[in-house]
Amino acid sequence: MSNLNKKLLIGSLLVFIFIFISVIFSSLFTPSHFSIATGDINGNYHKMGLIYKEELSKKGINVDLINSKGSIENLELLSNKKVDFAFLQNNLLDSKNSYKNIKGIASLYNEPIFVFYRKSLNLNLLSDIKNKKVAIGSKGSGTYFLANKILEVNGITEKDIKANYLSSYESAKKLINNEIDVAFIVISLDNNIVKELISNNDISLFSFENYKAYKYHSFSLGNLKIPQGYYDIGKNIPSKEITLLTALATLACQETIPPRIVESLLISIKDITQRDYHESLSFENSGFNFPSDKYVDFEIHSASDLFFKEGPSFLTKYFSYTVALLLSRLKYFLIPLIPFILIFIRVIPGIYNFRLGLIMKKKYKELGDIEKSVVTARSKEDLDLLNKKIDDLKKDMDITSQKIPAQYQRNIYDWKMHISLIQDIVNEKIKNI
Repeated sequence: MSNLNKKLLIGSLLVFIFIFISVIFSSLFTPSHFSIATGDINGNYHKMGLIYKEELSKKGINVDLINSKGSIENLELLSNKKVDFAFLQNNLLDSKNSYKNIKGIASLYNEPIFVFYRKSLNLNLLSDIKNKKVAIGSKGSGTYFLANKILEVNGITEKDIKANYLSSYESAKKLINNEIDVAFIVISLDNNIVKELISNNDISLFSFENYKAYKYHSFSLGNLKIPQGYYDIGKNIPSKEITLLTALATLACQETIPPRIVESLLISIKDITQRDYHESLSFENSGFNFPSDKYVDFEIHSASDLFFKEGPSFLTKYFSYTVALLLSRLKYFLIPLIPFILIFIRVIPGIYNFRLGLIMKKKYKELGDIEKSVVTARSKEDLDLLNKKIDDLKKDMDITSQKIPAQYQRNIYDWKMHISLIQDIVNEKIKNI
């Protein structure tokens, strides 16, 4: 290999190594540490956050859980860019354009709205809770928002009740201790708080018999029917079918979150949902499997939109976040090189032929000079000297031919035949002297 070829090869390798290392380092230093705003430490959002954190850690993604009062505070944290992700109840927004820096990821599961009350109230209509002690969730929570919306539909404001701003756990405790009359609680269907309250003989669960009317009053809620005996067949709890209104738990993020992170999160959510959650009751507002891109308050993140349309990519499904990111970037680095590689393959033979042509031109010139000298040579000494030059040329060509691939040796073979003929002439002349 000539010095020029060596320099070109070394230069190309150095450029490739530099680009390769750049891709690796850019992948390694891409953020893989994120925060999720959950809710009260005893609530379902925090519980789900812990599950997500564990699953994402397996993919090389680290998650910090930020506790809050609930959906409203989570929305503020997300809007002010203090967290990367947040659990939110749907129906919080009047307009998606109010939060352009926030993107929706998915709706996750149904959130039943429980209204528990002291049995002594004999509550038939929600409008009958005026002047009662009512827990409507912590300020800043989704429960607080939904309770106010439901009360508003029923012609009641916070001024019409003795409002208590409590978490689900605190509301249940005070209701059991007869410190409040009514409690709005948004929580999962089989949560221990629900089981404890519905089994209490002094507490009843309100049934929204007029649930169909709510969709005509400025915000949409789904519903579910808890069948008689669902919680305890032997004790017949509940003693009759109960209709609840439902909201949806959703997940949103900053618009700058990398697509691979969103995709990895969605794969984890889908695996968790299929593994751990098998809804036994039919939700009227569903008609789809969770996670879903339906009923999300914000414009869907581009990676989420692609996930629900085409499914997870091969890289994100089978590799950790860091490896998938590296491979995806290498893919975009290598694909543009393909045309250059093809051109390089096409050009190399031409370059080799051109360089071989220059070599053979020089060798044939040397051969031509010897051929002329053979014609004019008269003495044995001159002919012996020419023989020596021919041997030197042969040795030099042997060294040169070792550096050239077999497919380019044809011109060399022709040259060797030519020089052998000339040497035969020289030897014949020596015999005749």
